[in-house]
Amino acid sequence: MNYQYVAPFATSEDQQSIIKVLDAQKMINGKSYYELSTSLISKGVETPLQTNFSRSGENGSIYGMKDASSPEVLLFPEEPWEVQQSWESNDNGVQSVSTILDFNGEIDTPNGKLTGCLVIEAVRANSTSKAYLQEGVGLVAITILTDGKEMLFQYLLF
Repeated sequence: MNYQYVAPFATSEDQQSIIKVLDAQKMINGKSYYELSTSLISKGVETPLQTNFSRSGENGSIYGMKDASSPEVLLFPEEPWEVQQSWESNDNGVQSVSTILDFNGEIDTPNGKLTGCLVIEAVRANSTSKAYLQEGVGLVAITILTDGKEMLFQYLLF
């Protein structure tokens, strides 16, 4: 399964990132993970960037790992979820606090206005980003806050 994202922040309009969810699951420490491979395509050349792993936990929770030897990080807590619900994570020494902002958010992308989005804000020491997710699709856009303005960082190419 491939998800193709456009990176409008890139210096060239022909740059895109591709996230591939590989078909086979991988067993790590007795748990089954999906392997996600991220590549950058620039001028028709695909360059692998990173491989991550994620798995579903109980009651809707999601966990991730940067690589097979990294500690597991809580990406999304278990249900029930509420607006303003927050959780902390530490990903290889980078501390972040994620907060659910909205269950019916919207964002304008070159694909048009995307509505009905779950919006999660992640605050780290040096950055703040928002992830927009749609039911049945998953991640549709990521924004970053720069100089107090929310800027589109990546969006799903439909």
